[in-house]
Amino acid sequence: MCKVIGLGNVIINRCIDEKVSLDASKLQKLLYFMQKEFLVEYDEPFFIQDIVAAKCGPSIPDIARSFMTHDFGSNAKQHVKIAVLDKEKPIIDKIFKLYHHYSSLELMDISKKEKAWEIVWQSGVGEGSLITPATIIGACKC
Repeated sequence: MCKVIGLGNVIINRCIDEKVSLDASKLQKLLYFMQKEFLVEYDEPFFIQDIVAAKCGPSIPDIARSFMTHDFGSNAKQHVKIAVLDKEKPIIDKIFKLYHHYSSLELMDISKKEKAWEIVWQSGVGEGSLITPATIIGACKC
């Protein structure tokens, strides 16, 4: 299993535990913000799976495919096969605390104000293009 899918399962389980609403879009945005925070903090990616510029903001195709038919309304916890490293847990906690209360539409709006997305999106010309770790880091240093 790729790391981003495992992290997605960690977030799903946390949302179930804390009774937080979640859908595939919100999951992608939370993971994007975790990736950004990890890059800024450690100058290395949290996960290696692609992030692309989509009309709805940063999108993670592996998450979209894997959780397309997931029933986010169920209380069935996900079987997680991922070890969260000591340096990863604070990032997960920080981003979850900052953004868990937003709806997926609110997170979409917030993510579309991200400089890295704007750089790649270019008014739609860059739709489907990669938002690379270098782009995210560079946008944070502006």
